[in-house]
Amino acid sequence: MDALPGAQHGRRRPQSLHGQGRRRPRRGLAGESTVLRARSYGCIRVFLILSLLLLAVKVAAYLQGWHLEEVVSLFAIDGLFAASYAWWMRLRLDYLASPLQFLTNACVVLFMVQSIDHEG
Repeated sequence: MDALPGAQHGRRRPQSLHGQGRRRPRRGLAGESTVLRARSYGCIRVFLILSLLLLAVKVAAYLQGWHLEEVVSLFAIDGLFAASYAWWMRLRLDYLASPLQFLTNACVVLFMVQSIDHEG
């Protein structure tokens, strides 16, 4: 019996660099600025945090029993969280829904064109 499962007689498994504190040097594009890269990662982090915050709000509203079908009755609920959630739902329904639906449809069309292009 071997001490380690999967270890075979005399063979060593390749070691990964993950978790050992060593990193391979990153080769950037010619003329790529580290400041630009840092700003890009910062922007991605901001959008990630915003998305997680909005997801937490949506889950909390769902747990409260507030659903999208009941937006009209939602305006009758008192409280800061309910008022802010109602404002967000109205913003989504009135201003964001149609541009996002257009963007979604455009992405589907582009995907279909790309799929047809790869077949031909």
